[in-house]
Amino acid sequence: MAADVSAVLTGWWDTSSPLPQLPALAAALAAASGSDPAAAAAAAAAGAANGRAQQHSMPRRAVMLLVLVAGYMPLTVRDLEEWSAEGEVWAHANSDAAGSCDTLRSCCQQLVLSLVLADTPATAPVLVTLLKGVTALVPAGWGLGQLQQQAAAGGQQQQPGVPPLPGPVVNGPGGVLYPGVLLLKDAVYDAAALAAYQLHDALDYRSWLHSNLLPEMQALQQQHPARQQVLPLMPRAAARVIGQWVSDLKADDRQAAYAALAVALVQPQARQQSGEPDVVLQLAAVAALRGLVDDFGFEGQAFVGVLPAVMRALTAMLKDRDELDTQTQVGRLRACQIKQDEYAACSTL
Repeated sequence: MAADVSAVLTGWWDTSSPLPQLPALAAALAAASGSDPAAAAAAAAAGAANGRAQQHSMPRRAVMLLVLVAGYMPLTVRDLEEWSAEGEVWAHANSDAAGSCDTLRSCCQQLVLSLVLADTPATAPVLVTLLKGVTALVPAGWGLGQLQQQAAAGGQQQQPGVPPLPGPVVNGPGGVLYPGVLLLKDAVYDAAALAAYQLHDALDYRSWLHSNLLPEMQALQQQHPARQQVLPLMPRAAARVIGQWVSDLKADDRQAAYAALAVALVQPQARQQSGEPDVVLQLAAVAALRGLVDDFGFEGQAFVGVLPAVMRALTAMLKDRDELDTQTQVGRLRACQIKQDEYAACSTL
C-alpha cells in the first residue's frame, strides 16, 4: 500500500505543469529565454514577458521551487524600508530563516530547502539555472554606484556606460529605485546559501567565488558619493553564501575570503564619508566569519592580516549597538592571541 501511494505521489510530482506569471518581476530573466527549455523555464518563472517562455512547462516540483524563489523570497518594499529604518532589528528577524517559520518568507525558505532535500537531482539544476540567469543579467558589483546615480537623478538617469537592467523597478527608501531582477538575484543567492550542501556537486563554487562573490563585497571599497542612500543587497547576500559554503572553500582562497568579509564588517568607505556602517551587512559578515573561523579547516596564519581591523570593528559594535542579539553574536568572537613565528590561535566564535 505504501509503495502504491509513493508511486502515485511521485507520478504527480513528475507531471508537467505550466509556469505561472509572477507579479513584480516581469521580464526579469527575459534575456535568458530562447531555445534552451531550462533557460526559458527560468525566464518564465521570473515573470518574463516573452510569450514563448510562457509556453514551456516543467515538473511540478520544479515549478513550485521556481515560484517560491522568484515569487515569494525576493525582498519587498516593506523589507527595504525596515532595513533602512531599523536595520539591526530587521537583520535579527531574518537571520535564521531555515530554523524558524515566523514569516511568509521564512516558511518559503524552509519549503525550498525541503524540496531540494527531497529530490536533489531534479531541483538542484533548477537553482543552478536561476543562478546563471541572474548572474548573466546582473554583473557582480552592480547596484552600488548605479543605484546611487539613480537616486541622485531622481531615477531618470543611469551612470554613463552602464546599461539599465531589464524589468520593473521597486521604489525603495530614499527614492532609490531597485530593479526587480536585482532583488531576484538576492533571493537566488539566498536559496543557494540555504541549499549549499545539496548544490555541492552541481556548482563550481571556486569559480563562483572569484567571479561573483568576492567582487560583490570588494565593490564596497569603491568611492560612491551617495552610498548611504543605497542598501548593500548583494554584498550581504554574498557574505551569507560564503558563510554557508565553508566546506567548499579551498585553503588557498581563505585569505581572500577573510579580507572580503573584513571589508564588509569594517566598511571603510562609509566611515570616510562620515556615515554609519550598514549594520545588516555587518551582522552578515559576523555570521560568515564565525562559520569560517569555527571550521575544522581554519588556520590562523591566513587570518592574521585582517585580525586587527576585525577586532576594532567588533569592539565598536559592542559599544554602539543596543540589541541583545547583536551583543551576543559579536561577543562570541573572542580575542585571538598572535604568537611570533606561529599560527594565530583563535577560539571558536
